[in-house]
Amino acid sequence: PPYQSPPIVKQPSPPLVKTPPYQSPPIVKPPSPPLVETPPYQSPPIVKPPTPPPLVKSPPYKSPPIVKPPTPQPPVAPTTPP
Repeated sequence: PPYQSPPIVKQPSPPLVKTPPYQSPPIVKPPSPPLVETPPYQSPPIVKPPTPPPLVKSPPYKSPPIVKPPTPQPPVAPTTPP
């Protein structure tokens, strides 16, 4: 008999699964910190240094009086009666 080619068996095609379109994840904004109003900068109060006490004039320096040591008396020879 004439050569017959075997019948062509088509392989079943896998079912087409429609992939959903790519969605980017939602952008989550970080919570913004609450605005804390900083009070305006105040310079510290200027503290005036205390005024020095008035200058007390000290009396002029007097040197202490020079006390001369007593001059030793020469020894008196005892007078022997004659």
